[in-house]
Amino acid sequence: MKNKILLILIIISVLANAQEKYIFLNQHTIYEEYNTDIRENQYVQTNDLYSGKSNLFEKNILSITYSTVKKHILNEYTFMPFHIRFDNYEVSNKEPRIVDGYQFRDIRTNITYGLSYIFRDTSKSFRPYVGLGVGFFFNYQEYIPKISNHYPRYFTKYSFRTFVNLGFKQKIYKNLYINVQLPIYITDYYILYDKLLNPSINTDDGTTKYNDFSYMPSLYLFKLGIGFKIN
Repeated sequence: MKNKILLILIIISVLANAQEKYIFLNQHTIYEEYNTDIRENQYVQTNDLYSGKSNLFEKNILSITYSTVKKHILNEYTFMPFHIRFDNYEVSNKEPRIVDGYQFRDIRTNITYGLSYIFRDTSKSFRPYVGLGVGFFFNYQEYIPKISNHYPRYFTKYSFRTFVNLGFKQKIYKNLYINVQLPIYITDYYILYDKLLNPSINTDDGTTKYNDFSYMPSLYLFKLGIGFKIN
C-alpha cells in the first residue's frame, strides 16, 4: 500500500512540475494479425478475433492523451475509453424460420504510458521525439448463436505490450497543436479466457485459459491527435 501511495505522489509531482502541458484528442488507425493455432473449432463467426487466422483493420477509434514536457523529457498518458461494437446477423427461410445467425459484442479499452526524448525547444514549431512505452489492453467478446446446435461463447483477453514510440508535435496556431505517433510494438504478452457454454464439456464452467508471448507482433498503429497546450 505504501509503495502505491509513493508511486501516486511521484506521478503527481512530475505532472505538477512540468514546464509544458498538453491535452490531445486522438484518432487511431489499427491493423492487427492474429495467431491461427489457438483452437480448431470453426463454428464461431469468421471475423472473431480468436478463431482461426484472421486480421483486424479499424479506424476512427478515439483516445485522450495528457502529456507533459520538462527539459526535453516527454511523458504521455493515453486512455482509450470503452470502444463497443455490436453485430446482429440472421438468415431465414421462406416459412420464415431462422436457419443461421448470431449476436456479437466486442468491447475494448486500453491505457498506455510513454517516456520519450523530444528534440528542439518549445520555441520551435516542429518537434520530433523518440522513446519507449508500455500499455495494458483489455478485450471482451461474446458470441450468441441463434440456432440450437451452436453454443454461446465468451472471450476475455488481457494484454501487456511494450513499444518504441516515434512521433512529432507540430504547432498549428498559437496554443493549437497536432501530435502524430507511429508506435513500433516490440513485445506482446496476453492471457485469454475462452468460455464455451456447451453442456458436454467436462470442465467446471467451460472455460479454457490460453497465454502467449510474442516478439515483434504483427500489430500496426497510426495515431493522429489534435489538442491544446494548457500552460
